[in-house]
Parts: sequence; structure tokens; C-alpha cells
Amino acid sequence: MGFILRSVFWLTLASIIVPAQARLGYDANGSSGKEIPIAEQLHDAAYAAWGFAVEVGKTCESNPSVCDAGKNLITTVSDTGTSLLQEARARFTGPKNTHVADASTHTQQHKKFQDRIE
Repeated sequence: MGFILRSVFWLTLASIIVPAQARLGYDANGSSGKEIPIAEQLHDAAYAAWGFAVEVGKTCESNPSVCDAGKNLITTVSDTGTSLLQEARARFTGPKNTHVADASTHTQQHKKFQDRIE
């Protein structure tokens, strides 16, 4: 935990000290940032996702209990989400073709109201 906090501190300090032009890829003569094609950005994102998946796979091989705990967590979250969706669907859709009041109830209430007035 201490390593993570120290890393965050030093990286934050470095990002404050280094000028924004150098961090964002601005050159000394122009005012625009570095242009990176979309294909290269997608390639980098896919490569990062693949690297993450490989690291997770290595973790599951080296420590199966962590992998089992992760599977249990995913199962619990998905089951809870499914039950919440079903409950929300039941609450918001409600029963169909229900009437708030029918004609016989309305006439009975109307007579009771007239009796009170008279």
C-alpha cells in the first residue's frame, strides 16, 4: 500500500513540474498537439487490453484462490444485477388491465356521499 501511495505522489509531482507542452506533445514552433491516428490509438488500446488479459491469466495460474474469488465476485454481482432488474421491471410495469374503480363502486360511493349531505 505504501508503494502505491509513494508512486501516486511522485507521479503527481512529476506531472505538475513538467510543463504541459511537453506532457501533451506540443512542439516548440507550433501550437497544436501531436496528431495520433485513430487506428494507432485503437491498436494501442487493444494491445493494452490483451496485456491485461495475459496478466490476469498469469495470476490465475499462480494463485488459483484469487481467480476463484474473482469468479465468485462476478457471479454474485451478475446475480444481484439480474434480480434487481427483475424487481425493477416488476415494479415499473405493474399488473396490466387493472381498474382503479369500477362503475358499481362509484355509484355506492356517490350514494354514501349524498346520504351524508342530506
